[in-house]
Amino acid sequence: MHLTDIQIDHFIDALNDFRKTHLPGSLTEQQLAPVENMVRAFLKVVLHPEQTDQAAEDIAQTALELKLPYALLLGEINALKKIMLAYFKAHYDSPLDAFEQIERAFEQSKNMIARRYLYTLVQENDLFPVLAKPAKQYLLQIYDHWFKTLRKALTENDLDAFKHIANNNIHFIEALSYPETLIVCLDPLACTEVHDVHKNIMRQAALLYVKLLQKHYEQAYLLYTDLVAGVKQLSALLATLYFNYETDRLSLFLNFMENLGYIHKQAYLTLFNIRNLNQINQLKGEDVGDAIMAQLDNQLQNSLEKNRSHLAYTRGLTGDFYVLTLGLTADETLSLLQPVSDALAKQGIALTRHTINLTHLKLVDRATIRQLMRYLHSHALKENQLLDDEIALEPINDWIKAQVAMSFNLHQLLEQDQLDIHLQPLLNTQNRSIAAFEALGRLHTDEGILSAGLFIDKLIELNLIERFDTLILNTIARHAEALEQLNQPLFINCSPASLNSPAYQQHLRDVIRGPLKNINLVIELTEQTMLNSVEQVIEFHQETGITFAIDDFGTGFSSLKTVVELAEAGVATYLKIDGSLTSMIGNSSAIQRLFKLVHTLSAGLSMQSVAEFIEDEKTLIFLRETGIQFGQGFFLGKPEPVDAWLIRNLYQVTPLTMQ
Repeated sequence: MHLTDIQIDHFIDALNDFRKTHLPGSLTEQQLAPVENMVRAFLKVVLHPEQTDQAAEDIAQTALELKLPYALLLGEINALKKIMLAYFKAHYDSPLDAFEQIERAFEQSKNMIARRYLYTLVQENDLFPVLAKPAKQYLLQIYDHWFKTLRKALTENDLDAFKHIANNNIHFIEALSYPETLIVCLDPLACTEVHDVHKNIMRQAALLYVKLLQKHYEQAYLLYTDLVAGVKQLSALLATLYFNYETDRLSLFLNFMENLGYIHKQAYLTLFNIRNLNQINQLKGEDVGDAIMAQLDNQLQNSLEKNRSHLAYTRGLTGDFYVLTLGLTADETLSLLQPVSDALAKQGIALTRHTINLTHLKLVDRATIRQLMRYLHSHALKENQLLDDEIALEPINDWIKAQVAMSFNLHQLLEQDQLDIHLQPLLNTQNRSIAAFEALGRLHTDEGILSAGLFIDKLIELNLIERFDTLILNTIARHAEALEQLNQPLFINCSPASLNSPAYQQHLRDVIRGPLKNINLVIELTEQTMLNSVEQVIEFHQETGITFAIDDFGTGFSSLKTVVELAEAGVATYLKIDGSLTSMIGNSSAIQRLFKLVHTLSAGLSMQSVAEFIEDEKTLIFLRETGIQFGQGFFLGKPEPVDAWLIRNLYQVTPLTMQ
């Protein structure tokens, strides 16, 4: 079929009318004439199948030279197609053959034009400007390499290579679990966004491969533009995270150390110090000292680049460096770090190195870590000393606890109500769903947020425990609205002295009938409380309906008769097995048998059993197979502020360890 010049003139006039009505000002004066010539040349051959591809190439070449946006060109082509179909419908008695020919010719042309636009776009796209290439930003390095490989595969039309890279970027997923990248992406919401955007990019890349394989270039072009937008979005997010990391590296490093309970790997902290740095600065000048510091930094960076899956480091505030290694033994850690010392020793620079097994450091929070660093600096430890067991760390733990206790005034802090709560989840051992929370007291001090374990003995010694328990109730009441949204039972600890106090009892009645009336409170009973206050506990339950949990079961002097009495009265509905027993499951068949007996006991009394201090998958599997219903411990969830759990609940963000 041939189009006459009269028909072509009609189609061009109709297209001009379409532009004036629907796309006014879409073309400049300079573009109008070339576009008309382009359309005229295209119409002369569009219905000749053997010339369609070349015509499409020509129209794409002209459009690109005129810098016409793809969407505008596509709109013009679709409008022209609609005009031609309407014309043949009006002027031919049997237009079906023409319809099929026009449909085929235009779809083939659009596909070829899209192909040309796609490959031109691929040539233009680069993830980073020439002067903004990522240097030490490892996740961005990975994406830059991946994107270049993808563009090369597209440019060379190498679908075999493209298929490989489109399936999944396994390297990126692995890198997300490296210590340094965990520090960079410590915020759970930011980490979730990185995962989500990356997952979407991989999905688009896989779809792009399919469309290229099918030679559906129009859809491939649109997918590629979306993919580029996703890559730029992820790059901007990662660049922001790395900027924050570089500007606040030490603080983020310490934050990560506080969260090591989530990682579940052997962790060592090593302090590197340049010996006699102050003397070097005084005798040779600070420029020399700075140069030595830079050499140590470079050596640690080299070590990081060779061992990213295990190592992260940061510079301290006083000419020191801290190195964190995960998932390595002591020998492997020392072997990894020895080249750093050797490299500087060759230049006559002596280092001291102290390596601590953090597994045996009690209460790893910000205050404890700060005191640990003070200890390492202030105590004359032997060079290259390794502290790798509980006995070696016992003096450090005692010193840290004493320093923290001396660093704040409990009377003043309680008077100022410098108190908050963190929530630790109790999870169903079968499916890891949250079954309850335990409220744990935290004090805000100049040393940071302190865990109750650091000062609870001091509270009892100073006769402040009832005041503390009362403030905990008030703090829980302050969070009542958020706790209602979490909609889970809330376990709270209460000392024997408080539970025996009429004033505390009345305050407890007031809050459970007032702000906490919609919260299912569960009070944890210690052995001393059970031995001294059984009748009082039963009476309080009968009056208020509040339920209790037997705490620390299996380690002290709990009377089974008392447990049975409280269970049969419906007062105690949970049996919490002491964490010291849980930690021995993997090494003692007797302890394993004990857990089976406890399960049988709790089931016979219609009580729910809870195992504390779950620290690994193997322990969780044993407890699940034994029938222990609930678990608690860092492996299942670390204590976090109420607002953090509320955000997770609102946005359905699940901690990685609970997935």
